[in-house]
Amino acid sequence: MASHRRTRGPTVLTAADRAAIDRTVVEGLRAGQVAILPTDTIYGLSANAFDAAAVDRLLALKRRRAYPTLVPHDVEWARARVDPRDLEAFDRARAAAGGKLTLLARRRPDVEVPPCWEGNPNVGFRFPDSAISQWAAELGAPVVSTSVNLTGERPMTSLDDVHPAVWAGVDLAVYLGPLNNPPSGLLWLDRTPWALQPRSLEPSR
Repeated sequence: MASHRRTRGPTVLTAADRAAIDRTVVEGLRAGQVAILPTDTIYGLSANAFDAAAVDRLLALKRRRAYPTLVPHDVEWARARVDPRDLEAFDRARAAAGGKLTLLARRRPDVEVPPCWEGNPNVGFRFPDSAISQWAAELGAPVVSTSVNLTGERPMTSLDDVHPAVWAGVDLAVYLGPLNNPPSGLLWLDRTPWALQPRSLEPSR
């Protein structure tokens, strides 16, 4: 199935477009597009974290104003934004959990963060073992990744269950078939012991 433009929806790339996917995704994120991208758990609604207009559009589609999770383009960039009090725990958790958990820690107040994290006392990073990490690295910027749904509703698992309002508002979708894995859990590293919060639905805050 080749890429195509659906009525009132994004350009869709599938496995048949494999040769074009990497370039199209990175160019799209660099150009300010909002995209549906596969991760190692579920599909994510994504944008360049340093593109304030794109992230604002993304959060408006979700009807959510909370601070989003980021897939970092560089591990050291992410580590530099973690408060030193939580850095050892961050390193240990990243090595143990891989990308299956969102790592939440206190943020260093003296370093630059994307506009979508201004005022956020914490950081929330995920390191998926999937192409989205490669795309962030090629972009040279962190990528917002949050489930494809309206806040409080079930996340997208296939093209059949994307909310029409979300579908109409995104520019690009990479669809590689159904993804029915549980969303990543939340691991709070600023607590002793660490606190793990399963996440089946997006928080409504």
